[in-house]
Amino acid sequence: MGHARPFAFEPAPIEHAHSMYRFASGTPTIPGYVVARAGHDLIRSVGVAAIREHNVRLTTTIAQEALARGFTVPTPLDPARRTGWIGMDFDGAERVYKALVAQRIFIDYRPGCGMRVSPHFYTTDEEIVRFFEAVDALRR
Repeated sequence: MGHARPFAFEPAPIEHAHSMYRFASGTPTIPGYVVARAGHDLIRSVGVAAIREHNVRLTTTIAQEALARGFTVPTPLDPARRTGWIGMDFDGAERVYKALVAQRIFIDYRPGCGMRVSPHFYTTDEEIVRFFEAVDALRR
């Protein structure tokens, strides 16, 4: 796919594309694009701005709840400087993370960052409340 004419199937030598496509490799996964279309349509129907607004509200809540519990929050607190996740760390965070995953509460854990919580447009306020209830119970 990095060839200037990728579908010409010309023999060597390759004439690399004169754009960013020169770094492409392999044939695109057309079935993957077809399968992803429903997700793209859903995001388009909800709207990227609405998704961002919802996620900023939830990540702000998560950061505030983490700080209220005395957790370290290595994620920027300014919404303009962060993406869609909040990191939170505390003594025993890795143990709590593993217990949450065992309860089918799916988050991520990274050493030096702690638990990474990534809500999205389908995450509700009630789920954030239940998440912190589970964290609190596991920390006892």
